[in-house]
Amino acid sequence: MKVKFYYSSKDKPGQQYPCDTAACVEKVKALKLVGVDAEAIDMAGVEDAFRPYHSALTGPPATVRAVFGMKGALEADFGRATPAVLIFGDPKDRYPTDAYPRQDQGRGGLVGCQKALEDLAKHEG
Repeated sequence: MKVKFYYSSKDKPGQQYPCDTAACVEKVKALKLVGVDAEAIDMAGVEDAFRPYHSALTGPPATVRAVFGMKGALEADFGRATPAVLIFGDPKDRYPTDAYPRQDQGRGGLVGCQKALEDLAKHEG
């Protein structure tokens, strides 16, 4: 498994998908300590978010990637106003099998980046 957390040290997450990015970066560090291939990627200096956004948009099933598939208009917000966690089932995979934030009724509605990373830490730890 491989985990990538996209965030921005310059931009504040939007109200629609709130996120404590500092806490998420710490969760990524904790995942690394238990042997998970995890990375926090600061999008503040990245001009073009096409590749990671496209990966989030096309990799997971539609029910998982709904946040990124909405009108296809979140590319500019990807990792900035909308921090994102992408989970790759196999570290060699080019596309993720899971993406957050997303709506998941089985888990009580919106599952944000922090909750997703906390759940991964519980599972891996």
